[in-house]
Amino acid sequence: MKIEISRPRVVKILGLDSRGKDDLVWCSLSMEVSRLFWIDGLLICMEVPEKSFDYEYEDGIYVVSQLCYAEYPKYNRFEDVGRGIQIPVVNVKGMRVFESIAKTIRESERHLEVEKEEP
Repeated sequence: MKIEISRPRVVKILGLDSRGKDDLVWCSLSMEVSRLFWIDGLLICMEVPEKSFDYEYEDGIYVVSQLCYAEYPKYNRFEDVGRGIQIPVVNVKGMRVFESIAKTIRESERHLEVEKEEP
């Protein structure tokens, strides 16, 4: 039996926004996102179009239409939305794709801070 490991060549993020934790959690619930992701102090919500999976298999490009993130220092398995509603949070530390996404977010934040400081 032959087994091939084929990671995406490119993760294309069309929208990247920092949000407050409560806003991110509420948005994820209202958009019917089934889970959030945690890595290196970040809570991440991703909206991935269904067709993204087709492209990933065809040409190695994984498309994320919107990625929102919030600072979330301590990992918890669930985030409480209120009224007994909870959204699961998956610890994705050690997963290469998510490690790359977290690195890109942190680099993007540093880039934005530099832009704010320049006159």
